[in-house]
Amino acid sequence: MIYLFAALYPEAKSVIKQFQLKKQQVPYGFQVYENDSIRLILTGQGAWAAASVAGSCLAFYGAGKDDFCINWGSCGGEEAIGSVYRCHKIVDGRTDFAYYPDMVYSSALPEAAVITEPQIWKSEEKSQAVWGRSKGRAALHDMEAAAIYFAASYFLSPHQMLFFKAVTDSGSERLSSELLGQRMEQAAHLFIRELCVLVELQEEEQKQKIQAKIGQIRDYEELWAEFHCSQTMKTAFLQCIRYWDLEGVDFQAELRKMRNAGLLPCKNKMEGKKRFEQLKAKLL
Repeated sequence: MIYLFAALYPEAKSVIKQFQLKKQQVPYGFQVYENDSIRLILTGQGAWAAASVAGSCLAFYGAGKDDFCINWGSCGGEEAIGSVYRCHKIVDGRTDFAYYPDMVYSSALPEAAVITEPQIWKSEEKSQAVWGRSKGRAALHDMEAAAIYFAASYFLSPHQMLFFKAVTDSGSERLSSELLGQRMEQAAHLFIRELCVLVELQEEEQKQKIQAKIGQIRDYEELWAEFHCSQTMKTAFLQCIRYWDLEGVDFQAELRKMRNAGLLPCKNKMEGKKRFEQLKAKLL
């Protein structure tokens, strides 16, 4: 599942429409929209809200090693209005502590550092913008990214977190909700293109895992047939296989020896139980 966090509805509206996300009923105060691949959560504005909602949501749904956390939203900056960036560096503006998402997946978008600050950035604050620049890349300003990274890091690894920001103001104007929505809608197609790629990649990974699981199940079924396993014996066999895998024991090699010696397949359940005991005695 892709967990997509956005602060406000105007920032998320285009994504909700594009992917036909349906609003869900959840026992907490945050709003959730989802389909089979994406779960979009509105955090509210500011670091405290973002960290609280992101942590609660990832815990509630049990996010783990097969999931992604993505933050999409507006930001201020000296770059062109409507520009969309993928963030390679996230800085907590209060502590100057920096986070670095692992840039595993390639992207056509330019990269930027984003500085998370407790208040809306003002364009006259030039010093921090200059400080945030690195190797000629843009420096952006938002109010949630560092908080979301911090909260998500309790559940996910850096390669499972991605941050995308659209420049909606230069710090010199106060955006209405309507104007924010218009500018985010104009920039959203660039992010949606990236999100489509990520959805396809995750679906392909899921297909491969399912196919591998099906192949494993077929192997097990053939093994059960060779030993004439009862349900109780299947359970015992699986426990042994898990142990052998953890210990690095090549039980498949021993099975091949038994087949070459004519000991497998077994003729009946009684012989299957005997061969299983011989296998355990050899490997355990």
